[in-house]
Amino acid sequence: MPASAVVDRPVNAAPPPANAPPGITPPGITPPANAPPATAPADPLVAIMPPDMAEWVVRRHGGTAPTRLDRAVVYQLYRAWDETTASDLPPFSTVVGALHAAAYDLDAAYPDAAGRPGLRERAGHARAWLYRYAPDRCWILGPPRDPADPGPVRDALAAIRAGAEPTADTARAARRALFGVDGGPGLRGLRQVFGDETIAAALDEYLRSGARPLRDRAEASP
Repeated sequence: MPASAVVDRPVNAAPPPANAPPGITPPGITPPANAPPATAPADPLVAIMPPDMAEWVVRRHGGTAPTRLDRAVVYQLYRAWDETTASDLPPFSTVVGALHAAAYDLDAAYPDAAGRPGLRERAGHARAWLYRYAPDRCWILGPPRDPADPGPVRDALAAIRAGAEPTADTARAARRALFGVDGGPGLRGLRQVFGDETIAAALDEYLRSGARPLRDRAEASP
């Protein structure tokens, strides 16, 4: 066997699984003893994970960052990090799902995160990863649609204020009015996240000025 084919790993360590994404060192496998020292992690890692995790990733990858930061790679990195640190934070994939449901608004996704800085940090990193490396998965970044017809939007607003359920057509118009796209969670889900008072105020603002305060709020969320 040529020397280049020899893998330096602990005797009892299992070989990397056949389906492991390229550039990932699976949990339980340590870098070779002669691996280059970890360098100070720079962007892009520190934009999508805490500094200590970024340093850990660089060490595991022989002093360099992974060449890919797609969903498979980043989710596996976070799973391995959480196992290594016995983290009590929700999985990275769960945080991504919460952001999708809350229109990428950190406060709406995790309103109780003020007392859990680690959770707030993870949500911010998840949103940064989505915007930078998975924009095709962000429904709010979908193709902009024509302005919503004000008639159905008014009907949806009236139904919400009356405590009734908007029809399917008026609900779709209201969602387009709120965010300018046709994708994303339905109006019912958005009402559960933001509350009827906030949704009604946003629809009223759209009807008066064409503004989309919930979209603006998500874009401005730190």
